Amino acid sequence: MNFRVRIGEKLRLGLVIISATIISLFTGWAWNCTAAPAPIEEPDNYTEIIANLEDQWLVYDDFYHTYVPYLTDRYSAQYILNQAIDASRYQSYHLRLESPQTAYLFVQSQLTGIIKPGKPFLLKIDSLVTIYHKPFLLVTLYSENGFTQLPGARIVYPHDRKASKVPVVRQKQLVIQPRLRESGTVSDFVQVAAIFILAMYAFVWNFHPKAFQKNFSFRRLFSFNMREDTVFVNKPLSPANLLFILIHSFLLSFFYMLIQQSTDEPVANILQMEAGGQFWGAARYFMLMSTVVFLLLLGKYILIYIVGSVFRLTNIINVHYYEYLLFSRLFYTVLVPLHFLIFLSVPLLVSASAHVIIVVVILFNILRIIIINSVLNSLISVKNLYLFSYLCATELVPLLIGIKILMK
Repeated sequence: MNFRVRIGEKLRLGLVIISATIISLFTGWAWNCTAAPAPIEEPDNYTEIIANLEDQWLVYDDFYHTYVPYLTDRYSAQYILNQAIDASRYQSYHLRLESPQTAYLFVQSQLTGIIKPGKPFLLKIDSLVTIYHKPFLLVTLYSENGFTQLPGARIVYPHDRKASKVPVVRQKQLVIQPRLRESGTVSDFVQVAAIFILAMYAFVWNFHPKAFQKNFSFRRLFSFNMREDTVFVNKPLSPANLLFILIHSFLLSFFYMLIQQSTDEPVANILQMEAGGQFWGAARYFMLMSTVVFLLLLGKYILIYIVGSVFRLTNIINVHYYEYLLFSRLFYTVLVPLHFLIFLSVPLLVSASAHVIIVVVILFNILRIIIINSVLNSLISVKNLYLFSYLCATELVPLLIGIKILMK
C-alpha cells in the first residue's frame, strides 16, 4: 500500500513538473510575440523611429573596470563611445548612426566603416546577427579629436522610397503601428533549452533518486567504495545510466552553444548552424549536437574497454568510466548555470567570462586525469607505468585531440 502511495505521489509530482514546463514554454512564446517598442519620435522622410538610443551611450570607467552610462557632467569629452545593442529585441530593424564629426565605427571591436558629418550610417541588425552570432552587439564610435556633441543613435524601420510618392493626408496625430518582432532567436532558444534540461533533472531526481544520488555525489570524488558501488558501477550501459548520459549530453551541447554565442574565440562549429539564428534552426542544431555528444560518451566507454583489455586492466574499466562521468557531471552542473546567468543578466561580461571558462575547462580536464589516476592506483596492484600508459591512451590523447579540433 505504501509503495502505491509513493508511486502515486511521484506521478503527481512528475505531472506538476511537466505542466510547469509547458506553461514556461507558452509564456516564453507569448513574450516573443509582443510588439517592439513604440516609436518615441516622428519619422523622417523614409524611416520610422522605433527607439532613440542617444542617451544610452556607454564609456569604460577605469575605477569600476566596466562600461557605465556616459554622463556629460561627470566625464570630460570622450574619444570612444559605446552602445550595447540588444539584437534579439530589434530584429528586422536598422541601426542609424550620425556623428557631428568624423568617427570610426567598430562592431564587436572590428572596424566596420567611417561616419562622415551630416551623413547617416545605416546598419542592418539581422545582418550583424548573421555575421557575429551574438544576442548583444557592442557598437563603438571613435573620434580622433573627441566628441564635443553626442552622436545620434536610433533604431529605425526603413520604408521603400517609392512608397513615399503616394499622397498622404495629414492627420492631427500621426499613429505608427509597430511591427511585431519576429520570434525565434538563438537567445530565445537557450532559455527554452535551459527549462527543458532543468525539467529532465527534476524528472530523474524524482523517479531515480538512488541513481541520482550516486551520479551526483561529491563524497565519491576522491574516495571509491568498491563493495558499496559494485552493482551500480558494473552496469554502465543500463537504462538508468543511459538516461543520465543522455541528460548530460543535453547539458554539454547547451554549454557548447552558449560558448559559441558568447565569445569571438575560434571555437569550431562541428555542425553548421543555420544562418540567421532562428529558433527552430537552433533547436535542430541542439538536438544534433546532443546526439553527437551522446555517441562520443558511449565511444568513450568503448575506448576505455578496448585499451583496458589490452593492458589487462578489465577490473577498473567500469570504475574508470564511472569516475569520468561523475567528475564531468558535477563540474558542468555547477559551471553551466553560472555562465548562463552571466549570459542573460550581464551581456557586457559574457565575452570575458567565456574566455575564462575555456581556460577553466582545460585545467579541469587535466586535474580530472590526475585525480582519476590516484583513484585507480588504489584499486590495482600493477606497476604505475602500466596505469600511466593506460591513462595516456584513454584520457590524455583524446583531450589533446579534442582541444585541437575545438580550438581552431
